[in-house]
Parts: sequence; structure tokens; C-alpha cells
Amino acid sequence: MPDSPLRRYANAQLRRVLTQMDRDPNSPTFGCFDRNYWHYKIRDFPSSILQQGVSALDAIRRGDLLADVQPETIESWCIAAVNALARQVDRSGGVDEYYPLERSYPAAAFGLYAAGRVLTQWPSHLQEVIDWQPLKRLAEHLADRVESKAMNQQAAGLAGLALAAKLSLISPERVKPHADRLFAAQHPEGWFDEYGGPDFGYLAVTLDALTDYYDVTQDDRALEAIDRAVNFLSRLVGADGKLPSTLNCRNTDYVVPYGLVRAASRNPIASWLVETLFANPDEPDHFLWATDDRYHCHYIYASVVRSLPYLEKCCRRKLLLWNRKSGWKAAATGLFGILLELGRLTLRRKKADWCGFIGRKGRSLITAGGFTPAKLHGRATGGQTSGALSNPPTASASPARVKHLNFTFPPRSSMAYCEFWRNCWAIAHSPVETANDFSDRQSARRPVRSHRPNFPEWR
Repeated sequence: MPDSPLRRYANAQLRRVLTQMDRDPNSPTFGCFDRNYWHYKIRDFPSSILQQGVSALDAIRRGDLLADVQPETIESWCIAAVNALARQVDRSGGVDEYYPLERSYPAAAFGLYAAGRVLTQWPSHLQEVIDWQPLKRLAEHLADRVESKAMNQQAAGLAGLALAAKLSLISPERVKPHADRLFAAQHPEGWFDEYGGPDFGYLAVTLDALTDYYDVTQDDRALEAIDRAVNFLSRLVGADGKLPSTLNCRNTDYVVPYGLVRAASRNPIASWLVETLFANPDEPDHFLWATDDRYHCHYIYASVVRSLPYLEKCCRRKLLLWNRKSGWKAAATGLFGILLELGRLTLRRKKADWCGFIGRKGRSLITAGGFTPAKLHGRATGGQTSGALSNPPTASASPARVKHLNFTFPPRSSMAYCEFWRNCWAIAHSPVETANDFSDRQSARRPVRSHRPNFPEWR
């Protein structure tokens, strides 16, 4: 295997991902990637979106990553990871991410997408031991839903449904409406909407999904959408070789490589982006090293390892994307009213010439934020920007905002419903106990998908 910075990063980070998985074959949670659930037991249910870690296992199985694991063992891990996702699917086909009975769209989309990717490539002896019925329910559930505000999730759902159709989990006719909706949503500049504007990190995630969707369907609209997105990203890279993450609508500060690497085999601009954005991922100051365990296991590491077999196919062309004049300046307004000035003469980005407006009107916070229409007045040497003021969301998280969901959405099955209210009554009428007694009583029980209130102060 040829060496590369991305490959060195992937091998260095492999153990970090493997530690998220329950690899004990005798454990009831064998294959689960939510360590907070199966190990620390600080969650009552697993977050299904984390099962995307199966991509790392499959990369070991194929030989793309180096690991001292027997082939039979790694195959058992792969099977366990997919079957763990199947165990997490409820009777209606939903899966949870952040709270019980959430029936999360991103968890369903990315979970099915990851499982479908590996299942379509597995030999028959691995597919024979997969629990297919829950995955079929998951695909049916996802086909009936639409995500309109976060288009990277819709793209992942589209790719997952296309893969599910290839596996005969759903009818291929159910995929087309989702594809039409996604491609119609692309902005003429090349980006997809993420809660009101573009976001480079999630746009790269969308490219990953569109690439896999094209592999399954050969829909040329996917290639056209990818090329428009690549051109959009290329225009925003500064002379320092970085994207201005302060413009991101959802505050991401990373880019994933798989979709760009695949596009680089035919698109020299995409090849330039790969060489520029991922020039030194094996060095700790690269943005990939700053991602937390959740998103690293979520899709960032999966995108890295999936790009490894295609690195040698990138176009090797020298591109001059900067203006040939002696110097120039450009300005852009972005999230929270930030004004950026990009300078060619200094070969670096000048940040925060104007950092927006933040103030208070009574008890309300007001800011020149969001991607509301804004205008830049004046010349490149100086000017002003104008636009609308808005009230940013300032709600803080608290247990009180979540605990009512257990009562509002009780479990559907009658046995679980009775157990739910019986536990509520028991806790409400139990004698006062210390915090240590409560913790001991909790840890004595095996972690299950329970909707019993887990707050001592409720008694």
C-alpha cells in the first residue's frame, strides 16, 4: 500500500475508533459503538448514528487499514456492528440519537447509509447472518420521511435508500422523489442549504453521499451537482490553503475527503482541493485532529478511510486559481455579520476587519447574524455592510427540557407502557435513599432501552 499523509493519519487514529466499540462477543451489546451506553452506562439507550464506525471495520477487512486482527475476528466484528444497528430499530422502523423515542432522521439516514455501503460489498457468507428484517423496517421508515433544513442529512438518506433498493429492502421507485427533491434544492452557486445558508463541512458530507448515490444509480445529475459544489469550494480557499470556516452557517471547522477524492479522478479542481486541504493531515495541527470522538466516529474517520483506495487516482495537474494581477482584495459577509477580507499580496487571510454587531434590546439579544440578505457598500479598500438584525437562539439545555418527553411520548408496546408507568409510580412512592444507594441500584441492572425516569430528584 503506498504511503500518504491521509493513510498515516488513518492508521494513527484506528485504535481511537476501535475503543468506541463493544468487542466482547459474550456481551449483550456486542457491536455497539456508543461507549457512553455500553461501557460508561451514562445513557439508557445507544445513539444509532454512531454505528457508522462499521466503515473502519470494513476497511480492516479489505486490507486498507493495518490491524493485528485475525480475519475471522474482524468479520465477526463487522457482522456484530450491523446487527447492533438492527437491534436498535424499533417496531415502527425508527432509531434514536439524542433522546428516547426520538426517531431521529439523521440517525436513520446515516445508519442505513453506512450499513448499506458495507452490505453491498460483502460476500454471501457474511450477508447470511445479518438480521435483515429490522433493516427493512428502517428503510421503509426513512423512505416516508423528508429532511428539508439540513440537506446533508437528506443526501445521506438518499444514498441510504439507493443502497437499500439495491439490497431489495425497498422498491427503487421510492428513491426517485427524494433524488428529485435534493437536486432541485442546490443553490446556483453550488451549495446546499444548511439551516439558512452554506456550510463547507456539511457540503463535503453531501459530496460523500452523492458519490455513493451515483455509484449505485449512475444518475448524471449527481456528477453535475458534485462539480458545482467543487467549484463553489475552490473559489473560497484562501491563500493560506484553508476555507474560511467563520462563514459556515452551522459552525463546522472540518472538511471530509471521500467525495473530493473520488471527484479528483476526473476533476482537476477537486484534485487541487484535496492536495490543498489535506496536505498535512498526519500533523497534529491539522483540523482533523481537533474533532471530538463523537463526530470522529460519526462520519469523519469513515470518510478518511474510504478515500484511501482512490488517492492514487487523483489528477496531477498544476492549477493557478489565484488572480494573475499583482494583488487584489475581496470581501464577504457571513454568519453573525462577520466580514472577511482576502488579500493576495500578503498570501494570508486578514480576519475580522469587522466582526459584526451584537447588542441587547431589553432582555433580548440582537445581532447582525444568520444568512439574512446583506449588502457590501464601497470599494475593496474600504466600505460598509448593511443588513437586517435578528434574534439568535439563546435557549440553554437542561434536564427539564428533556424529561417531559418520556411522558409525552410513552413506549408504544403495551408491556413497555405498563413497565414505564409502574417504574414512575415506584420511584414516586419509594422511601428516600441516598445518592449512593440510587447509583448502586442503577448499576445493578443491565443497561436496556428503558424509558424509566433517571433523575433522583423526581422522587
